[in-house]
Amino acid sequence: MRLNFRKISAIASSILMVGMSAGIAAAATYPLPFVTNGSPSVAIVYGASSLDQAAASTIATSLNGFTTGGSSGLGSESVQFERSSDLFNLGDSATDVVATSITKNSPGDGLPTLLADGTYLDANNDEYTYTQKITLGPNINLTHFRDTDLSTTPAVGI
Repeated sequence: MRLNFRKISAIASSILMVGMSAGIAAAATYPLPFVTNGSPSVAIVYGASSLDQAAASTIATSLNGFTTGGSSGLGSESVQFERSSDLFNLGDSATDVVATSITKNSPGDGLPTLLADGTYLDANNDEYTYTQKITLGPNINLTHFRDTDLSTTPAVGI
């Protein structure tokens, strides 16, 4: 069996050209489909590495340039853990600064999309309405730690 390298290289280069054309066409429509009509329709998920967080921040900054009204940080919904008289400091428990449950309306603006009310339909077509909240436990402390399975860089977190 003898390979015909001319035919193989011609086919491979044709496939490469088609792939590059599709890739360039997709890049020409950036930021679609991530931003539609000035509204972001994307969630950026990143790993524990500081390089991952830096890359996610760069992507978010780029996409925010195409939105009308912008967004706050890496997400459109967030709750800040602090009081006007007490910030969330290293060693503090989350309940020291956020004494109430997090709901769709509070604290601050709450998390209206993530914690939206809804209706559950079971297998018998019975409907159940539900509301959601996040209640922080007393043992959620902001600490300094290092997980050698994930990274060699120490981190601050819960």
